[in-house]
Amino acid sequence: MAALKKLPNQNKTKKCRFRPLMFIYSLSVGLVVFAGYNSISLSSRARSNEAEPVISLLEMKRSDFAVHHSKNDDFSKKDTAVVSGEYELPPGFQAVLERAKKFQQHCDEQILVSSDIKMQNEIDLPPFGIVNDLESYLPESPEEANDWKCEVPPPTECHIERFSTIFLGYNPDRLQGVKRQLQRMLSDPGFKDMVEEFILVWNNPKPLNESGKVGELLYEWSSSDVNPFDKSEPNRFRLFLPIELGFSSSLMNRYHPMIKPKSKALLYYDDDGPFYEYRAIKSNLELWKRNSDIQTGAMARAFTLSKRQEEEKLSILGGIDELDDRKFVSHCRQKGDEISYDYRFFENFHANMVLPSGSMIHRNYLCFIWHPALRKFRKFVFDHIVHPDDMGVSAIVSHVSGRAPKPYSRRVPDPEKKRRRLTAVNETSPEGMWRTKDWGKLRSIALNSVMSYFGGINSGSFGWCHNTEYHTKHGKRHICNPEMARHGTLPWMIKGGFGHDICSAN
Repeated sequence: MAALKKLPNQNKTKKCRFRPLMFIYSLSVGLVVFAGYNSISLSSRARSNEAEPVISLLEMKRSDFAVHHSKNDDFSKKDTAVVSGEYELPPGFQAVLERAKKFQQHCDEQILVSSDIKMQNEIDLPPFGIVNDLESYLPESPEEANDWKCEVPPPTECHIERFSTIFLGYNPDRLQGVKRQLQRMLSDPGFKDMVEEFILVWNNPKPLNESGKVGELLYEWSSSDVNPFDKSEPNRFRLFLPIELGFSSSLMNRYHPMIKPKSKALLYYDDDGPFYEYRAIKSNLELWKRNSDIQTGAMARAFTLSKRQEEEKLSILGGIDELDDRKFVSHCRQKGDEISYDYRFFENFHANMVLPSGSMIHRNYLCFIWHPALRKFRKFVFDHIVHPDDMGVSAIVSHVSGRAPKPYSRRVPDPEKKRRRLTAVNETSPEGMWRTKDWGKLRSIALNSVMSYFGGINSGSFGWCHNTEYHTKHGKRHICNPEMARHGTLPWMIKGGFGHDICSAN
């Protein structure tokens, strides 16, 4: 059983600095709860087994939001508890803390392998910072303690047939593409049956309805009661406007629990894509259902480890031919470990993270990602020049779940049909932020900060072809040949195939 943290007694002298402002705060919380506004409680979102009614943002008052959430994280706040009683970290964080402390002790025992340790610039995270952040965290109010009772998702969600699509939008010039995907997902056969709702997180300070004709049209559609492409159906398109709620324009806004997705399965896209065909997304959903406690993704990246880490990984796995996505390798940055971000290839096997577009996570992870204990971590993501939300979210999900992500094939072409080339837009594209000077180096610097903060790195993914005839090796690396699956070759989509029977009814 996890150790309980004793929360300070407010009656003690050192808590007499409980100033009138805190009294007013507490009184306002009580009035809001009395008035019934606690329907926006995070705990109900994180714990509920059924989808909740979605509260329209037009019906939310700023004051309601302020009761439960600081504006874009108040990074100046001190870690001071103002509630009495006992507090216990969510079980998922307990596992993260135990792993980090074990690796911290392990790293202390390692020999310094390099005197030229490349400590990062002023925007950095301390090695094993997660240990202090979790151990020192105490809720600032009874409401905060109640709101953030995060639960690790179950390993399967076999009954889920629909997902919530969450688009992050910022650039008005890309709204035409968002519009096309909205029409496609809410009108095309196949997609229409899979999409529970389409949520556009508009992250630009300029209002959507003032962002050109397409922006005006999208805003109008979101305000309608009916599906803009099928007037016989209720509308499944809505907006989340974080700037109007007091947030800064952070990439992390797309993961905020205030979005209140209806489905437990969340499919993410950037407004510049890439966007995948129905067959690929269907296979993604089926893969996620069988592995609902991890992150799935179409664009998976592997890290290049230090020599010490490679030796440790080999020892943990038990041999060069062995694979296990439930192991972790320590990251001893203070002893000279340095990893690099390989943006040249998308991996099937050995991947340690996935990029956001086309990725899928469980709704429960929103609670962990925005938990107050990780306030300093989110500040790093917000402040760093490359804003590594992708690394951050993959790391959080991986460490809480205890597993590496699972890649799926972003193309599943039908051999009998002419193949259409998909142009992927990602961080290596001219449309991305990569034009920043030394982009690759800066990504690697951010990666070292993120992974040393947690103190460990997952041992890498299984490819889509694992345990099939398409699973082979190239040198020391496991690969899928062909790299992209063909229609009828994905094992979890084939009766009797590897992973299929986890959800045997399907």
